[in-house]
Amino acid sequence: MGIGLYLHIPFCWKKCHYCDFLSFPLSSRETLHHYVQYLKKEIKLWTLTAAEKNIETLYFGGGTPSLLTPKLLGEILATISQHFPLEENFEFTVEANPGTLSYDFLKEYINEGVNRISLGVQSFDEPMLKRMGRTHSVREVEESVVLARRAGIKNIGFDLIYGLPEQSLSQWENTLKIAVELAPEHLSVYGLSLENSSHWALKRKRGELFLPDQDALADMYFLSREILLSHGYEHYEISNFAKPGFRCWHNLKYWKLEPYIGMGLGASSYINNRRIKNASKMEDYTGSLDGGKLPFETVEKLSLKEEMSEFMFLGLRTAEGVNTRDFFEKFGTHVQQVYGKEVEFLLRHGILWEKNGRLILNPRYYPVANEVFLRFI
Repeated sequence: MGIGLYLHIPFCWKKCHYCDFLSFPLSSRETLHHYVQYLKKEIKLWTLTAAEKNIETLYFGGGTPSLLTPKLLGEILATISQHFPLEENFEFTVEANPGTLSYDFLKEYINEGVNRISLGVQSFDEPMLKRMGRTHSVREVEESVVLARRAGIKNIGFDLIYGLPEQSLSQWENTLKIAVELAPEHLSVYGLSLENSSHWALKRKRGELFLPDQDALADMYFLSREILLSHGYEHYEISNFAKPGFRCWHNLKYWKLEPYIGMGLGASSYINNRRIKNASKMEDYTGSLDGGKLPFETVEKLSLKEEMSEFMFLGLRTAEGVNTRDFFEKFGTHVQQVYGKEVEFLLRHGILWEKNGRLILNPRYYPVANEVFLRFI
């Protein structure tokens, strides 16, 4: 089994009002070039640690990874390919903000091996985009799709957010309808989540921001499912929809508890039964690498119980659910022996289904899935 490789590019033009990801505005092109040199150092050091080196999926996330020039992207890829064999037809995703892409830029990305673009669309409501602090317009989303198609990208994904401040069901429906008209191969649909330090989170604490209630969020979620299924998308994971043959194989590694390596500031890895998190402060990250050490902030070896727990709740996020035979082969014991009481309760109440040796979460309970997963933690 090959691994997934994630590289975090923490820079963007401007911090969005809802964002609490590890990202910050890019001060200069020199800063980006400097960061890439440290990424290359980390790649070289990881080759001494990772037993399995074949790369099946490569994902550049951020931030705004499309701030990388094709030359810088090529530098990183050349370093990766020197130390980690790239499997034939590997999935190579780059996240991008609409408005940051040109035809020539995309052609050069394709020449470097990029075969999937994930666009941070978020909304097709122009006033809402401004309110969110996004730097792109609806027109720039449409232009980015046209340019990507003309350049030869056959796999485009959109990220969309529902539950935005004072958003109505009809506004969300309009965003979904415009999205399907543009026919991306993949759609990720996320409910707004405000962390403590984002601009919007602070406004909400002051009583200056009003969000839809839980019933409205559930209505938006099920409307997403209704519209996207009717347009030929498969609902293959709680928040993700894809045309047949276009599931995101990199993200599937997370949900199947398969090994992946995260490189870059604050990136996370799961390898050799360990969860690893990189340093979140730039001076700690660069300092470790200057000292010839991988920039780990925390390393946690999962116990058998923790591995079983993660296998269950990550697997239940997907439409295929948990394969009970896979559970037995991985852990040497049956699901019922470990989680018999929990599974029996959930089956009896129709929250889980049992089909062909798989335990599957009833889609009616997707909006409250975290409450279901707590039974396995």
